[in-house]
Amino acid sequence: MEFAENAVLDSIANNAFNDANIKSLMIPDKVKYIGERAFNDCDSLKNLTLSSELQGIENSAFRRCISLESVVIPDKVKYLGYDSFIDCYALTTVEFSSLSQLDSIAQGVFAHTNIESIMLPAGVKHIGLYAFYNCQNLDQLHIHENVAFV
Repeated sequence: MEFAENAVLDSIANNAFNDANIKSLMIPDKVKYIGERAFNDCDSLKNLTLSSELQGIENSAFRRCISLESVVIPDKVKYLGYDSFIDCYALTTVEFSSLSQLDSIAQGVFAHTNIESIMLPAGVKHIGLYAFYNCQNLDQLHIHENVAFV
């Protein structure tokens, strides 16, 4: 799914594409927020490119996108809402840059995924309950000393 190149879209509403048959998704660079359950249950979503201007991913935004294999969280994202990527069973890779502004990972964000290794950004201070629950393939989790709550 592609948006028009000159789209003035600055956010994606709650439930906007819930249960849609989307295989590939490129979020336009002007989008700053992705609403709750915006792409919930998009079973076919395999390729995802997030907006470079994205600042927040709301609760359950990509919940049960069971074909999604990897995601790169853009630098300006400050928070991942609870259960944002829960039940993305094919998800094995999550990447953050060294310039990441992320400071909070909410409850259940990556629960029930197949992430193998993840290096959290230095700015993360809070990791919510069950953030990595039932990640049976998680072999390496790198947490910086700035984390105040796990």
